[in-house]
Amino acid sequence: MHVKHLGVKFLYQEAREAQRQEVKLTPGMLDALPEGLRSELEASFVSLNAERIHTSIERLAEHDEALKKVLEEHAGNFDYPAILRALRNTDQT
Repeated sequence: MHVKHLGVKFLYQEAREAQRQEVKLTPGMLDALPEGLRSELEASFVSLNAERIHTSIERLAEHDEALKKVLEEHAGNFDYPAILRALRNTDQT
């Protein structure tokens, strides 16, 4: 039996690494959010409740879809400290 290799190269790992080039979250990115939403986001991350975090992030779609995606990326990587730092250092707090 003769096996022929097709020279197929899987790029999954490379594509995944490219996706990991996340945008750095800054307090300025959160400044335009209403105080109530910022407070809700902070409380959800402090609670460590995944469902509550997801719900809070989803509410961002009404205000800033790009920011929602940044927070989803950070939350997906469990980078809660970075999110909390940014929330606590906004100009409006």
